Amino acid sequence: MIVTRALLATLLLAFMGCQQSPEQARQQLGRLDIQFDSEVFIDSIRRGDDVVVKLFLAAGMDPNTEYYFGWIPCPECPLVYPSEYGEPDYLDPLYIEPSTDGSAAPYRSRKQKFGTVLHLAVSNQDTSIVKALLDAGADATVRDSFGKRPIDYVDEQTEVYDLLR
Repeated sequence: MIVTRALLATLLLAFMGCQQSPEQARQQLGRLDIQFDSEVFIDSIRRGDDVVVKLFLAAGMDPNTEYYFGWIPCPECPLVYPSEYGEPDYLDPLYIEPSTDGSAAPYRSRKQKFGTVLHLAVSNQDTSIVKALLDAGADATVRDSFGKRPIDYVDEQTEVYDLLR
């Protein structure tokens, strides 16, 4: 009985996400205690939560949101071992910067752009989220930081590949 109710709630949310105004979709996200924020949107894609992703899109989230690698503490990064004077021997400003978050790591990697959330959904082989992003206007021709389009990450024999063609 509980499983049936959960399934019905999920189906109802999915249906409502497609039929709601942006304001109604944001209110629904709020009732689910989900903040309308690009990081939460990206986490929902990463987790494969297609119901929440569809609500974000209905609420007006950009289907071409850029996806970044996060800040990574770098306590043992080979490029930033302190010299005898307490400064790093080498600090590449494109990738490493001093940590300001109070962590034990003196340096962290810079936030690096990967691509768009479509690249993320494709790399997860999540057909329903890829379809939802494309239906919302995601640009399948955008190249990521490695010069690849989303279609470059999938096997030609998959449903995701067919969606991207």
